Amino acid sequence: MDMQRHVNHSGYFLVVILIFIHIFTIVTLYELSQLKDEMKFAKVAWQSGRDNVLSEYVLSMTEKVLANKKNTCIISRLPSIEIRHRSNGWWEKVGCEIVTQNVSYRYVIERLTYDPCGTVSVNGKTVVGLAYYRINVKRNHSQSVVQAITAVHDDSKICIGSPHLRVLGRQSWREF
Repeated sequence: MDMQRHVNHSGYFLVVILIFIHIFTIVTLYELSQLKDEMKFAKVAWQSGRDNVLSEYVLSMTEKVLANKKNTCIISRLPSIEIRHRSNGWWEKVGCEIVTQNVSYRYVIERLTYDPCGTVSVNGKTVVGLAYYRINVKRNHSQSVVQAITAVHDDSKICIGSPHLRVLGRQSWREF
């Protein structure tokens, strides 16, 4: 009789141990799944940060092109949402290309407005006349577009009103 009681208890312990092993396995698999998701998120965040840094570099290069009066890739003004939804073929046809760190970017520039009475300091001299441009940068085969509005010296129009102080360079920046 004692022998039979002992056998029943050992079967009970085996079932309890198997249940604990299953619970431990389920918890481990859940944690591995969470870790995989966190690694995927970290990779996306890192790539996004890298893209932002490179987009900033491309914007700076394009602003230098504008400042040197090289008006390349200028298009007529379009709504921002329309630019974002343009196809990659349109960007390849209309946009200019800049390649940095083996990543290809396309940009187009829109002439926004003139401020013939805007006064800025350029190389220690006060000059009058600004032109505002919107620069649109798109990484090849990406959905996001980075836009910046920048002001450059342009004295092609005559100031009729009173001069007013403005800031040269980037006015705003956004990604959508």
